[in-house]
Amino acid sequence: MEANQTAAYKAIEQAQLALKQGDKDTARQFAEQAAQFAPELEDVWVLMAALAVSPHVSVEYLNKALQINPQSQRAQKGMAWAQERLRKEQAQEALQVQPASAPVPVNVEPVPEP
Repeated sequence: MEANQTAAYKAIEQAQLALKQGDKDTARQFAEQAAQFAPELEDVWVLMAALAVSPHVSVEYLNKALQINPQSQRAQKGMAWAQERLRKEQAQEALQVQPASAPVPVNVEPVPEP
């Protein structure tokens, strides 16, 4: 294993440890380091997808993992998870975008006095 891959795996381990401790920001930093060291590793992109702040970004990372290893069951399962999150997010956004029914204006004219 070359030095960059070794460094990447160490960064992945650190990211996983930070994630177990609930520190997603630190985990994301280590995952990004791993991606810089060895972008050819599927594990890097699966981890990046798990840490992504949006489902859309998760899908992008999982696409990279699947380009590296199209047979990866982890990446395929991750893709199904990310696409489900994306569908839910889009459905939620669609609900928020739809305007509420506008109140019907009522024309109240003064009643003439006799």
